[in-house]
Amino acid sequence: MTGPDEVAGATGGAGAARSRHWGLALVLAATLAAARLAMAAALELSPDEAYYWTWSLEPALAYADHPPMTAWLVLAGTSLLGPTEIGVRLWFVVLGGALGPLGYAVVRAAGGGPPAALLVSAAIGTSLLGSAASLLATPETPLAFGWTVALLGLVRAAAGAPRTSAWAAVAFGTAVALLSKLTGVLLPAVAIGWLLVSPGARNLRRSPWPWGALGIGIATALPAAIADLRAAGGSIAFQLAHGLWAPGIGFAERLANVAAYFGGQLGLLSPLVAVGVVAFFHRRPPADDAPASLLWLAAVVPWSAFGAASLLAPPEANWPAVAHVAGLVGAGLAVERAARRGARWASAPWIAAALAMQAIPAALVHAHVLRPFLPFPGAPQSAFEGPREPTARLRGWRDLAAAIERQGEPVMAGWYGIEAEMRFYGGPGAPPVLWEDDDAAFVGWWIGPSSGAVLPGGAEHAPPGWCRAAPPGGRVDPGLMRPAAPVRLVRIWCKPAAPQLPAGSG
Repeated sequence: MTGPDEVAGATGGAGAARSRHWGLALVLAATLAAARLAMAAALELSPDEAYYWTWSLEPALAYADHPPMTAWLVLAGTSLLGPTEIGVRLWFVVLGGALGPLGYAVVRAAGGGPPAALLVSAAIGTSLLGSAASLLATPETPLAFGWTVALLGLVRAAAGAPRTSAWAAVAFGTAVALLSKLTGVLLPAVAIGWLLVSPGARNLRRSPWPWGALGIGIATALPAAIADLRAAGGSIAFQLAHGLWAPGIGFAERLANVAAYFGGQLGLLSPLVAVGVVAFFHRRPPADDAPASLLWLAAVVPWSAFGAASLLAPPEANWPAVAHVAGLVGAGLAVERAARRGARWASAPWIAAALAMQAIPAALVHAHVLRPFLPFPGAPQSAFEGPREPTARLRGWRDLAAAIERQGEPVMAGWYGIEAEMRFYGGPGAPPVLWEDDDAAFVGWWIGPSSGAVLPGGAEHAPPGWCRAAPPGGRVDPGLMRPAAPVRLVRIWCKPAAPQLPAGSG
């Protein structure tokens, strides 16, 4: 017979194990965040990050490409640390670093044990997608943060936890997700669908709390959505056009887009982690297991929605980013169940290999960004062209801006990201940066992406039709030759066409 002392000792041992796993998750998250904070200070801004910085100069409820949360976070960081790389990225590193501990908390709320929760926290922190979300200023970071906070609140409520804090998390997370990216609309859609169809959510659907929490979150984001809809060419219209239709491509190419979409997701997850995700999808949770059924929907719906959308337009690997947290949580729960059955694929060597296949590529990419060494294809095509490899977007802009300033000739930006880079890194003596629709005659330099780069909108960028190439005249600053930034420079002479007078005038 077990005595009180033995029971107390067993309970204390279990509590110590829980504390140890939670402490390890926090230490891992803090270590990764510190490393990424140092990288965030050392790396130059990517074109998109510089573009979001220009948004922060004029705080608003609506912007051209995304809801306002990204600009607000950039403004909050630069208000503390000035217009620096670390100022732009500060809050994205903080929110991205919180995703691992949040994933741990979701696993525990869903009934998973501390080892499974630690596994999920490590998988989130070391994945390629999690690494990018914890380093760069992108809309996916606050989107994933808001999504995970709301998911934690819903799972805790479904598991019978104290409801007030859980529903506050749902309201807060929903608002953050909706204010971050259009993809955030999938969060209330998943939550409402789960409340309506899951037998395990029967008691919750009869309560006013979930509907009130979701309503508060939606209402908080509503003014930004209204401002966006009132603006010509707002982010909602842009994202729908960008993500849901690409005319002029054939059926075979659309099928290839689907294959590219799922191949990209496999690469982001790594093959062995994908096994755990597929196992979670395949062994659908029992209908009365409300937390697990919610996680299943939170992963399946975004992945399926964007898989279908890839038939309509070329996909981008980060589109279903919100599915990854729920998918990794589900994979951790699936591994835990499989380990209880003695499945070989859930053994410690398999888990170690799965994490290694995630962490090693992410570490290599981080090291390459700091000091390039990986053999990316795509050599420059001309003397005035930089590299084409993706990580080159994070270097070379300061030197390019200095070379342009020394050259002293006006420049025309062939892409919004390049114009933003010149604004961020240009000094007080920098020449003016013109946009392609500026009605001005000038002789100077057109700066666009390196050749072969297809940017949002699906078009390769080239100098405008009213400009012609002009040979470099006189001295050319050496910094314009073989730039480190991924740009192509063309010296041009521009003379906009004179307006046609109406017949019979003059």
